[in-house]
Amino acid sequence: MKLTKLVTHTILAIAGIGAIGQAKAATTPTYGNGDLFLTFRQTSGGANTASDYILDLGNVLNFNFNTSFTLSSTSLGGKYGNVGQDLINTYGSDWYTALDSTGNGGTAVLWTVAAGNLATNGSDPANTAYAGANITNNNSALTLNSGGTTLQRGSGGSQSPYINDIKAMAQNDYQGSASTANSSLGFVQASGNSNSYATKLQPNLLGDEAQTNDTLEFDRLATGVGSGQALGDFTLNSNGTLTFTTAAAAVPEPSTWMSLILAGGTVVFLARRRSGLANA
Repeated sequence: MKLTKLVTHTILAIAGIGAIGQAKAATTPTYGNGDLFLTFRQTSGGANTASDYILDLGNVLNFNFNTSFTLSSTSLGGKYGNVGQDLINTYGSDWYTALDSTGNGGTAVLWTVAAGNLATNGSDPANTAYAGANITNNNSALTLNSGGTTLQRGSGGSQSPYINDIKAMAQNDYQGSASTANSSLGFVQASGNSNSYATKLQPNLLGDEAQTNDTLEFDRLATGVGSGQALGDFTLNSNGTLTFTTAAAAVPEPSTWMSLILAGGTVVFLARRRSGLANA
């Protein structure tokens, strides 16, 4: 009997170790100038309107926006983790489909992407901002006036301490806090905190928030530039996977270039041959 109990306890202990191994150890993330944030909040009608969920994806210049890419559980050295499970834990199993109860007809969970740098960041001059434009609803990109301070969509505009608010949110609420068990980059914060996403950054967004199934255009806005540069589009699926589709023109592979050159040469050769036969 004692041997049976010993074996049973050993098996349970091993199983417990295995279960622990499936979850990521909590980390204490730090903020860097120019970091790109993926943010979520829930409006009325959702299961948890008191919490924001944010991820610091790292320096915006670490991403190549000339190519399309996907961020899933194995991305960013595995640090992106199981964001979908974090969203379920935070907002409920219907986080992707739950509707706002105010009559707006949209989803309860809203998301966006945001980045900015107060100081020079590599090739980005100081005060370069990155923001999401919800083209599903607005069908127009973000632009800045000639001074680089006013957001404009068509003829409208509004002043915004956008980059300062990103820094305040990151340094005073996100930085140094324990990440979730599912993502080394994820952090759940109380929406009512003075430096939370919902309180500090969301009211002064340069761009827009998107519904869960919307397309969010990702725009780069540099100081003194009269119009924003649309880098591409972000979309989000029900697993929490974030996909970027570039706006850059595709560059043909070397093999494609060779095929085009050979095809062009063949056309020229045949044209000259026909011309020679016609003149014979």
